[in-house]
Amino acid sequence: YLTRAKEMNAKDALIPTALGDAYAGLRESSPAFVAYRDALGIDPDLLAPKIGQAIISRRAQAYDAVIDQLTTLSGENPNYGPIYRELAETYYLSSIKAPEDKYREINQKAVENYKKYLSLTGDASTDAKVRYADFLVYSGNYDELKTVAQQLSTIEGVDAKVYRYLGYIDPEYLL
Repeated sequence: YLTRAKEMNAKDALIPTALGDAYAGLRESSPAFVAYRDALGIDPDLLAPKIGQAIISRRAQAYDAVIDQLTTLSGENPNYGPIYRELAETYYLSSIKAPEDKYREINQKAVENYKKYLSLTGDASTDAKVRYADFLVYSGNYDELKTVAQQLSTIEGVDAKVYRYLGYIDPEYLL
């Protein structure tokens, strides 16, 4: 349907953006990247295709390039929250391959960016809060993790790892 829509309205940049999202969802990076490029050819100011291209590059483990690209985008668009979520995810993934002594430092950057994402978007979903707790664990920020995990533990059906996080903080909690 999107390919047909693109043929019928070649000047609408949102159509190739949606096509790029569809290909990206299918993990077909090459056609997704091309679709995002086509969208940017129509409207170079769109953010979604730029972020989509960054995510594709992140899948290729080009973490430094993606961090540079997303940092530039965040400087140009400081109030667009999704950029910060993607920065946080990229910092986390880059920390996995980092030297052990840099792991927590890199993940602290992930925490800062995810916190900014939450504040800008107002995303108060349980999934977003659990992901924030994940970043707190990776960064070793156990004081804040305690508060977040205790709040999450009161939500019915919350991911069970929240209780494991409470155990990290206070082994007495598990008894």
